Order: sequence, then structure tokens, then C-alpha cells
Amino acid sequence: MSIEDNLRDIERIFDLGARSGAEVALGMAISFVCPYEGLVPEPAVMSIVERAVRLGIRDISLSDSIGLAWPQLVGRRCRAVLDRWPEVRGSASTSTRWPASRWPTPSPATGPVYEGSTGPPLA
Repeated sequence: MSIEDNLRDIERIFDLGARSGAEVALGMAISFVCPYEGLVPEPAVMSIVERAVRLGIRDISLSDSIGLAWPQLVGRRCRAVLDRWPEVRGSASTSTRWPASRWPTPSPATGPVYEGSTGPPLA
């Protein structure tokens, strides 16, 4: 299934939820690092979030499905989502396999460091 096919399914699910009064949440796997293509470009993630927000989805979770995202990347990506769409409620789920000694050095450019296997809510 392509990303586009998946997004069309999400649109159908959102429509069904809206008709029944249910709120639909979006969980995005592989939001940081892909096992086949490496670092997922931030614009790719942002375009999917934008499509979800246009539908009316406000509960969005970014996930590090394979445990290769480092804390600064997670923080930077989550901050980009919240800065652009402050109305989004969400979370970041990580299971980093990076030892702390290999994390990139925190700086204003890399963003905050979140320690632990699951980061705090985005907002």
C-alpha cells in the first residue's frame, strides 16, 4: 500500500468517524527514520500532518517505529508540528536504541533532549 493509498483510507475513516460522532486520531509510524531509506525528510512528515489537520484531525502521534531516532531529532520534529499547528494534541513515541553517548550534542539547532523510551506529550 502506498502512502497515498493509506491517506485515502484515513480520509474514509475520518468521514465515517465524523458521521458517527467519533473523534479520529492519526498515528504515524516511521516519522523519523525509515529502515530502507534512512532519515525521513521533515517535509514528508509535515505534508501528511497537514493533510490530517485539513481533514479536522487534531490528535496526532509521531512514532519512531524502529528505534533509530535520536532525542534531538524527535524534539525538533515535534516542535515543527506544534509551531505550525498549535491546535494539534499529540505525542511522540520512541524506543531509541541509541546509547546516550552517541546522541548528537544538544544545541539551539538540534532542539531539546528527551530522555527515556517514550517522550512527553507534544503539548
